Amino acid sequence: MIKKTQELRSRGVKCYLVTDQEKHRAEYILKELKFDQEFDSCFFAFELGYSKTTPEFFETIIEKLDLKPEEIMLFDDDEEDLSTAAQLGIGTKLYRNLEDINIVMDL
Repeated sequence: MIKKTQELRSRGVKCYLVTDQEKHRAEYILKELKFDQEFDSCFFAFELGYSKTTPEFFETIIEKLDLKPEEIMLFDDDEEDLSTAAQLGIGTKLYRNLEDINIVMDL
C-alpha cells in the first residue's frame, strides 16, 4: 500500500490515512512506521472522537481538508465504513487484501 501511495503522491494526488486505531497504535504508526511521512495527513478516530462507521468521522475530515465530498475517494476493506462515506457523497472503492489494492487504487 505504501508503494502505491508513494506513486500517487509523486503524481500530485493527495493521500490521507483514515483509521479507527487507538492512541498507542497510532503513535506506533506515526513514529515507527513513519506514516506521517508517507501520507499528506493522518486522521485517527481517537483524535476525531468518532469511529469510521459514523458520518461525523468523515464530516470532520471533509471540514478539516476543506474539500467537497465528491473530491474525495476512500479506499477501504470495510463495507460499513465505505457505506457511511458513500452516503455523504464520498467516492468509495472496496479492497479485500493487499494483493488487489493495486487494482483498486489504479487511478
